[in-house]
Amino acid sequence: MPTLVQQTTSGEANANTFADVADLVTYADDRGLTIPDDTDDRERLLIKANDYLETLEKDFQGFRSFEDQPVTFPRDNISLHGDIISGEIPTILLNAQCQLVVDIHGGLDLLASSEGREVAEEKVGSLMVKYNTTGDTSPQPKPVKALAILEPLFKNVSAARIIR
Repeated sequence: MPTLVQQTTSGEANANTFADVADLVTYADDRGLTIPDDTDDRERLLIKANDYLETLEKDFQGFRSFEDQPVTFPRDNISLHGDIISGEIPTILLNAQCQLVVDIHGGLDLLASSEGREVAEEKVGSLMVKYNTTGDTSPQPKPVKALAILEPLFKNVSAARIIR
């Protein structure tokens, strides 16, 4: 049985998720998406989705609110839709995590391990293997919808607020 510990703005020392099972159920139900029926399976997938979110830390604006927090949020000095926020867990982060659960449940392996080499040619007699030397040798699946949801939290977003 997994132990799901939701991160809040106070920076829980053993947090491993931003969204909880209720967030996941609401997200999926509102969109007619399929998720596992079993609560343990839902919790495991939330943890896996969080694991992927942690790999994106270098892309997020700002910096961690607490030096010893185990996960990337809450963060300080983030421009979100023209407002500077600090110490919050943005709703779009929860939505992206829930979308990642749907993607993982659908078979997308976001943290697949590989040796990073694509076989270009194989020969069985006298056993010869030839690897590609050009191009993308370790294609990674991209969770397009979740990344689109997260886009306002990434560094390349302008912090300027336009007032007319």
